[in-house]
Amino acid sequence: MSRATKPKGPRARPGVEPERPRKLLERPWPWMILAGLIGGGIVALALSMLKTAQDDGGDQGAAFLLLAGTGLIAVVLMLLTAFYSARKRRRVLQEHLPGTMMAWLKAHVWLGLVATFAIVVHWWLYPINSRITTGKITLAILVVLVVSGIAWRIVYVTVPRGIPGKVGNLSLKDTR
Repeated sequence: MSRATKPKGPRARPGVEPERPRKLLERPWPWMILAGLIGGGIVALALSMLKTAQDDGGDQGAAFLLLAGTGLIAVVLMLLTAFYSARKRRRVLQEHLPGTMMAWLKAHVWLGLVATFAIVVHWWLYPINSRITTGKITLAILVVLVVSGIAWRIVYVTVPRGIPGKVGNLSLKDTR
């Protein structure tokens, strides 16, 4: 074999695919810990502010601050969650922002769940009534969005694993 035709780099072994080591933020556990800390912080803040408002004899200013604060935290978390979609679709953001797309996906998932939790805390703090409001409609839409995202993640993980055993490598001939 001449030097010009000799393959460069390590020889590929049949059936063994090279695997890129995952970075810290591409793993789920740091995001689980961060989500737990943020969620716990939201509950602690809400309960302490609620106690303060109750101790002040039902202070409306403190109650408004509590509702506005939890709502603002939820909006900021939702914007951070949505930023993944912008980064995924804009080349400029992909090239200039730190982190891998997998790390951003993990942030999208876990911060989205924490944002949903923050929204539920915000909803829980307000007195419940039977009127249909824009907040209740928005909450219902958010719940549908989160459930569909979780369902899509389950499909994304389970379906590709079953395909090679059912259709021959996705070629048209083998699929027929």
